[in-house]
Amino acid sequence: LEGRIWFAPGRGGLYVLQNGHVQAVTSIPVNEVIYSISGGADVVWAGRQRGGITRLQFRNGAIQTQSYTEANGLAQNSAYAVYESRDGSVWAGTLNGGVGKFKDGHFTTYTTTNGLASNTVSSILETRDGAMWFATPGGLSSFSNGQWRTYTTVEGLPSPEVNCLFEDSSGTLW
Repeated sequence: LEGRIWFAPGRGGLYVLQNGHVQAVTSIPVNEVIYSISGGADVVWAGRQRGGITRLQFRNGAIQTQSYTEANGLAQNSAYAVYESRDGSVWAGTLNGGVGKFKDGHFTTYTTTNGLASNTVSSILETRDGAMWFATPGGLSSFSNGQWRTYTTVEGLPSPEVNCLFEDSSGTLW
């Protein structure tokens, strides 16, 4: 959100800095660790240690929240990585339940059975060509046009353990 900085201290809680003032997100418990934050122009998503994923929207000076957990179809309540893709889908990478795609009000879960390198997802990125990429301890996986592809040491990775992802201005995936 323009003019706002969202941050989550290591001890827990979620806060927003705007116009020099810090505001706590009171719907997130102060002892709840936020693993990741992602978002677009008007909505921010938080991946939580125990509370699934939470949608946050700043409206009329107040922060409105909606959380999604296993009760809503999320594979696991421990969402380590969260990422909102250009089509509005929200991807939630869990600690050991695979990755969930939240679109049109429901979750679709992908695991190693579908082609994901590991059910632990540490980072998610959408590249400019629309492919979704998933960093895992078992390799790097991509999902494009309904197809999974995994890269490991066999394909040239120096280690199967991938922690983070970045696409530079030339389109190179790091």
